[in-house]
Amino acid sequence: MKKMIFSLLFLIAIGGTSYAQCNQRVTFNATKTDYLDGSGSVQQSKTENTLVNFDNEQVSILSNGEQMSGTVLSSNCDWKKSYSEGKTILKANVTGNQGNARAATITMEGKDGNVSMLIEVDNMPSRKLQLSSDSFREQQ
Repeated sequence: MKKMIFSLLFLIAIGGTSYAQCNQRVTFNATKTDYLDGSGSVQQSKTENTLVNFDNEQVSILSNGEQMSGTVLSSNCDWKKSYSEGKTILKANVTGNQGNARAATITMEGKDGNVSMLIEVDNMPSRKLQLSSDSFREQQ
């Protein structure tokens, strides 16, 4: 009985940590971008600074002086271990410097302590961006 109660408390604590991360403003920073084709094959890699800030309502992406920002339409967040093991999927409408709005899916995934981000724009299925994080953390 004690083991069962301890297990239940442990699961509640893990769930609380995951839930807390999902409701925070998060910063994702990367210095390398891989440009993928529709099948996921790398077509080009570039060294460029990219900063992504997001929460359940807003997302902003700053990459080499180009700014995109938008509204999050839906968010699916499930992290087993904060900022290192789990996944967040954001569906958002983002607007670039030229004012063109686009629907996008942004997926952050953590495996073995490494977090990556995949950005897919709905009307550009043959061009995806893959970023490996230098840092992925809650904003202070």
